[in-house]
Amino acid sequence: MAKYAMERIQEGAESRILDHAGTVARIDMVAVGKALAEDDPLAIEVIERGAEYLGRMFQSLYQIFDINVFVYGGGVMKLGERFISRIIAAYRRYSQMEYRYPAQFLPAELGDNAGMIGAALLVK
Repeated sequence: MAKYAMERIQEGAESRILDHAGTVARIDMVAVGKALAEDDPLAIEVIERGAEYLGRMFQSLYQIFDINVFVYGGGVMKLGERFISRIIAAYRRYSQMEYRYPAQFLPAELGDNAGMIGAALLVK
């Protein structure tokens, strides 16, 4: 998502994202999140696009693995409820079974450290 923001700014899109990042090369999701809090149009576009793709991904995971509980963590949590609610809405748009078997989306108990701790547990 940060790369998409970079590309859009290089194409000439104006955004507060750049103000928070300093340079195009330093654009990250923290800068996008700060701009999102200011209702920056490009930040909203980046978030909506990312949420759409993630919602579709969760729907694909549901179809492949027959799961309906999704735990999210890592950097996604830093973007807050505004982003998570968009992911869930996108998932529900594509889910044909949502009305009968509703999915649960739960925050990881380890917060934004979930990915790092999970990876560390894989090292033997």
